Amino acid sequence: MIKRLLRSNLIWRLTGLTYVTAVIATHGQYVSKNDYLKRGKDEMTIFSSYFNSETTVIEFGSGLGKNLFGIADMIKFGYGIDVNPLYIRIANHLKTVNPQFLGNI
Repeated sequence: MIKRLLRSNLIWRLTGLTYVTAVIATHGQYVSKNDYLKRGKDEMTIFSSYFNSETTVIEFGSGLGKNLFGIADMIKFGYGIDVNPLYIRIANHLKTVNPQFLGNI
C-alpha cells in the first residue's frame, strides 16, 4: 500500500514534479540509497576522462545529486543546483550520511 501511495501522482505533485519525471529520474525502480549512489558512480564512469583533481563542476537540475556524487572523487569541487526543495534536502542528507561519496560536493 505504501509503495502504491508513493507512486501516485498526488505524491509527486506535492514534491513539485510530475510522476513521469520522477519515474524517469529513478529509472522506475525503488532502490536503496547506497545502490542509487553506486549507480551514479557507475553511470558517470564514462565521463571520467573529462575530469581531474582541478575540475569544478556546476550541474543545473541536479535533482538528488546522483551525477555529482558519482564524480565526487574525480573533481575538485561540485555544485548542484535544483529548484525542488525536497530534492535539495534529500541531496544534502545523502551528502552527510554517505561520506564515501562526498568529495567536495
